[in-house]
Amino acid sequence: FGLIVGDEKIKALIARIRASSDREDAYLDVYQLGFSNNPAAIPELVKLCSHPGEYVRLAAISSLGILKATDQFAFLGRIYEGKDSIWQDRAMALKAIGDLDTPQARAYLKNQRLQLQGRSGLDARWTKDLISLYLDGD
Repeated sequence: FGLIVGDEKIKALIARIRASSDREDAYLDVYQLGFSNNPAAIPELVKLCSHPGEYVRLAAISSLGILKATDQFAFLGRIYEGKDSIWQDRAMALKAIGDLDTPQARAYLKNQRLQLQGRSGLDARWTKDLISLYLDGD
């Protein structure tokens, strides 16, 4: 609807997250950054993508897609392609790339789908299912 959370609220959320990112529900504040529609949240979200807390990290990765942070496409690709990344991080990075909804993002997803052809393990199946959410019919 074109609504944007103001910069002061973004700063307050960031301060709250930094002060207590070990809270069990801190990821909810991270999602609030993503739902803010304010690109001022993007730099902090990038930092939170390496947070030790899984839910905080996943919320940050997802939120980059929600905010359509197209300038973070390469960063999200590195997370997805990271050999040390756990599947959850990789899946969320792929979801965020899909959420970017750009020709570059769709081409990336198509390429990943091609690379998964013939693979049948759980990771491959789940990843193909995730990609199909964005490319169904392509």
